[in-house]
Amino acid sequence: MLWVRSGAFADWRGAFADWREVYVNADRSASAPWTILNMVQSLDGGVTSDDVSADLGSPADQEIFRTLRSLADVILVGAETVRKENYGPPKLTADLRAQRESRGQRPLPEMAVISASLKLDPASRLFEDGHRPIIFTCPGDRHNSHEAKRRSLSEIAEVIVLEGSEANESSEAAIDLAAGDFPAVDLSAVRKTLSEKGHKVILCEGGPTLNAQLVAHDLIDEFCISVSPTFVGGKPLHLLEGTPLLNKNLTLLSVATDDALIFLRYGLLRYE
Repeated sequence: MLWVRSGAFADWRGAFADWREVYVNADRSASAPWTILNMVQSLDGGVTSDDVSADLGSPADQEIFRTLRSLADVILVGAETVRKENYGPPKLTADLRAQRESRGQRPLPEMAVISASLKLDPASRLFEDGHRPIIFTCPGDRHNSHEAKRRSLSEIAEVIVLEGSEANESSEAAIDLAAGDFPAVDLSAVRKTLSEKGHKVILCEGGPTLNAQLVAHDLIDEFCISVSPTFVGGKPLHLLEGTPLLNKNLTLLSVATDDALIFLRYGLLRYE
């Protein structure tokens, strides 16, 4: 890989015997918990094709994906992504689990799902092998079916009910963050709750509406974006969807390439 430093843009080729050092040894002490967004997108900005994740990655991208999962205390994902991508429990190699334990972490990260509607199939892969994810939802006082779903899912998951915040839009595109007349799950409260559980590093894996709402509320500290030399075309979902955004001040942390994809790391520029 070719590494390029932000600012002076000095060539770092060969400077790291193991490129993972850039990710593993990054300083993430400025925020607690530290929240990372990891996504891969095409040159024309698409992250999906035919409504599911496009085949945009590479072996190096998958290695970064596994490395970031190995660093996270909890993986945060929207329920629509869980359904469309057929999410299962987190899995890591024995070496990565051993590295986590040496850092004082659990062998595997937890998984936290955002779902206002609680439309999650108890028979799906998410709950296989006794996996008990955390599910964040909001009150459903006017919806008896919502309460029944909460009781059912509470048998196989830790369901946490948070007061909702009014969504910027209520439409099918807003997926489970604002399902119909449900309020959006308060993502600031989600982050605070995960911090209170002792989670120091949160890894967000989408989807695009969750990404946008986290960015809109300045809840992402580090952006790990892989850019694939591919055009998706059509009307794919993009990295951020559904929420009007202001310009964000980001600083370039590192750039890498495997001679095909470009791997970008940006951090939120903080002012004293």
